[in-house]
Amino acid sequence: MMRLTFKIGVAFLLLATTTQLFGQTTFTGANSNELFDAGNWDNGIPGSLNNEAIIPVGMYAVTSSNADLIDDFDITNYGTLEINAALTFDDYFGYGFLKNYGTIDNNGVIYSSTFIGTEAIVNIGTINNSGTISGNIINSGTINNSGTINLLCLSFIGNSGDIYNQSGGTINNNADYYSNSGDIYSCYGTFSGALPNGNPVITLEECGVCGDVAGCIDAGACNYNPAADCD
Repeated sequence: MMRLTFKIGVAFLLLATTTQLFGQTTFTGANSNELFDAGNWDNGIPGSLNNEAIIPVGMYAVTSSNADLIDDFDITNYGTLEINAALTFDDYFGYGFLKNYGTIDNNGVIYSSTFIGTEAIVNIGTINNSGTISGNIINSGTINNSGTINLLCLSFIGNSGDIYNQSGGTINNNADYYSNSGDIYSCYGTFSGALPNGNPVITLEECGVCGDVAGCIDAGACNYNPAADCD
């Protein structure tokens, strides 16, 4: 009986996480730039029946409401998405991803629920964060952080891009595993929690400009080279 129950449970989980897309809706901006205005989508407002929401290249979308729940659908951004609200991604049937190939300017809150563990914030483009981002963040693009990033997940896949933790920025690593094959720069910012597995966090404190440029750490030249051992 226990073995049968286990098999039924696994079968249900596989069914839940491999459910096919019911529909797709694309942001047109016909009425305004507001993300959650039904008139701005070609197939209706995103939801459980339109669980692939796409913001095309060249489009600008903004959230201004403080009660936006991304409930069982994905947002894929190729344009520009400005977030001035609280976005919560809940995943029950395999959907709950924020995928960014363009630019996201976050001035609010992005929270990716880790109840099941399949939802995530996937960045291949650029995220400029002055608000708060919490969840499983998979980055192969660029993240500029002057706000707060909380890494929360049972298994954090990690960073293979560039993360710049600017002055006043905070990164809290509360993930069980943090893999870093890219570059993480902490420029007068704060990195707390477990250090990454792989490449270490690079601390720049000699000048206010955060970036990966050739040379040594030098207050006058503001250059950095992790292989250098002298100024």
